[in-house]
Amino acid sequence: MASPILVKVQVGENHISVDVDGRSFSTVFPKGFFEKYPEPVKRILAENLTFASTIHLPFLVGRDVVKYQMPKPSAKDLIEEGFKLSLPATAFLKFQKTSELLRRFSEFQYLFEEEDASEHILRQENLADLAVLLFSFGKDSLLTYALCREIGVKPVLVYVREPLTVRENYFKEKLSKRFFEEFGEEVLFIDNGLGALREPDKSLKERGWYGWELQLSQIGLMLLPIAYAENAKYLFFGNEKSCDEGFFDGEGFWCNPVYEQGSEWIFKFREIVKTLGLEKLFIGSLIESLHELAVIRILHHRYPEIAKYQMSCGEDLLEPGRSRWCGNCSKCARMYIFFLANDIDPRRLDMSTNMLESEYRELFCLFNGGRGGYGYDSSRLGRDEQLLAFLMAYRNGYEGDLMELFKKTYLKEAEKREKELKKKFFGIHQTKTMPEELKDKIFKIFREELKDLQ
Repeated sequence: MASPILVKVQVGENHISVDVDGRSFSTVFPKGFFEKYPEPVKRILAENLTFASTIHLPFLVGRDVVKYQMPKPSAKDLIEEGFKLSLPATAFLKFQKTSELLRRFSEFQYLFEEEDASEHILRQENLADLAVLLFSFGKDSLLTYALCREIGVKPVLVYVREPLTVRENYFKEKLSKRFFEEFGEEVLFIDNGLGALREPDKSLKERGWYGWELQLSQIGLMLLPIAYAENAKYLFFGNEKSCDEGFFDGEGFWCNPVYEQGSEWIFKFREIVKTLGLEKLFIGSLIESLHELAVIRILHHRYPEIAKYQMSCGEDLLEPGRSRWCGNCSKCARMYIFFLANDIDPRRLDMSTNMLESEYRELFCLFNGGRGGYGYDSSRLGRDEQLLAFLMAYRNGYEGDLMELFKKTYLKEAEKREKELKKKFFGIHQTKTMPEELKDKIFKIFREELKDLQ
């Protein structure tokens, strides 16, 4: 019988260290925040973060038992539920059967020193009109930042450095320095050494995915000490409308490629946070009612000085390149055609590749592509949004090999469905996770920017 995976956790002044079979991995917080978090809650946070960051390890190392030298985490059941609901996406990306992953997961054992989970209620009074933002320089976080500034909610920007995204970290550190020089906004950095426990990419054809299932939940937990230290009323993720979409896989399991970014998981994550004592912190999204085309339209039309910092590339190379866009992944392709649809010059954003050339066909899910290993693109859930984007880019006068292919293959369909597609992708949809007291201000901005596009 194989020996169990041994895990223990230690809490330092400004870090959480997790030991896995004798190897240590640490998450380090910016100075002055973790130190202010009350001692009993530091430990509870560390236990939950440790479990969320190691729950996948049996899949990776081939041992079915994890023995933790700590009490059972307060949110153990919720974390397990989130991981389980994310497994269909892992199966899809790894070309495996969901039923097989679920069967294996049911056989794993997670053992703790104490079965009674610790709980603690934090006193929070007179919360400030301030929002902690998971800030990545992607379109969603940039728009969330811009909206907060306009409606009078002070944003606190936090980027989490992952050890497996070297190229991304390099460019985002550069962008953060420029952002500070222009806007005076400091981007706080959390160094998440625990990210080294995730499965790395093995090749362009085989993307590692074990350990990424709960990334957003792990990051959300890391943001809590900052929210507490700032006495923040809000914690905002950049979850937009398409994050609620999914499909039934070949076995009939519902698969949301970005489950953690959907509204359903926001509600579950709120319950996780309550077990850590932060009952008054509102967790949600200001842009949940929008699709990507509308996000880009509002961001670049209303806030061009902020929009120019956008970086949404999904590829990570071992060595930083010259541009913050690789120009050879499905995310770059998707953003490229969305820029053209909104008549935005990609070169303004340091994106020099002409992605309308035929060699990039496989990167667009409209052309039955989406190559690059990203679940949303390879699932083709964004097919209709790209259909509308190509129609709008065509109307804007853009030319190229793929535009000719679009005209020949999809133009008639796009023109026939134009009204329906614009209503969906430039519409303002119902929201479940936006604070009620901010809705009128936010929706007013959305209506002003989208009134001529629906």
